[in-house]
Amino acid sequence: MLHLATLGADLRERDIGPHVIEQGIDTSATEGRAMVGMLSVLAELQRELIVANTNDGLPSARARGRVGGHRPKLTEDPAALAQRLYDQ
Repeated sequence: MLHLATLGADLRERDIGPHVIEQGIDTSATEGRAMVGMLSVLAELQRELIVANTNDGLPSARARGRVGGHRPKLTEDPAALAQRLYDQ
């Protein structure tokens, strides 16, 4: 949100007022800037809710045997071979 506020201030200083065509938001007007501010607050809230829900669900997922993260691209054999060749 800080980045968005800084960007908005920088654009205003340079007399640049972006228009969001699909939503009809004109950021050169006070109402448009207010709308962008409200949307950014809502986006931040949504992000924080997603993070909280994810963190709340991790223990129960782990209890069910789920492991997070990406699957390894290499199986044990190619990884061991690569390590052995690297060490040599």
